[in-house]
Amino acid sequence: MRTKEELDKLFQEAVDDMNAVNISPPMERLMKLEYNARFARAWGKCRYHRLDFGLWRCEIRLSEKLCQHGTDDAIRQVAAHELIHLCHPGEGHGFAFRKEAAKLNRAFPERYQIARCTPVAKVTGEGGAGKLFRYVIRCPECGHEWGYDRNCQIVRAPATYRCRKCKCGLERAK
Repeated sequence: MRTKEELDKLFQEAVDDMNAVNISPPMERLMKLEYNARFARAWGKCRYHRLDFGLWRCEIRLSEKLCQHGTDDAIRQVAAHELIHLCHPGEGHGFAFRKEAAKLNRAFPERYQIARCTPVAKVTGEGGAGKLFRYVIRCPECGHEWGYDRNCQIVRAPATYRCRKCKCGLERAK
């Protein structure tokens, strides 16, 4: 497990990269940065708190699974993703988010591939879902993996589901 200081350093590197391409997250509005063990499906979250007179504050939470098993680049990428939300509160993954993400992706293609969702393989490397989740469903054709912590319908009967990419039947890998 990385220390809080190491994680804060990676977060600050994401801030510095954003400043280098003229994306300035309003850090004065960041109330809290924390690492959360309760996230089941999200790598990070940006929550807004509206105050009086149109002001707002924000807290960013990163998944403990990400912090334990993710690569440095993955942590930086998720931090940058959440910081873009800090720049554009309440806009979700709309035009402004995609524009800022594309700017960062172009400037640092080896480090960032920011999108709405980040697959498990980009966070932990190939085969990483087995480290993070109790159950893993895999497409035998393209190798895409999905991780689950609960014994849901897709875990019990994966062959009845299809891969979105190649339309092949799925199988349980773990």
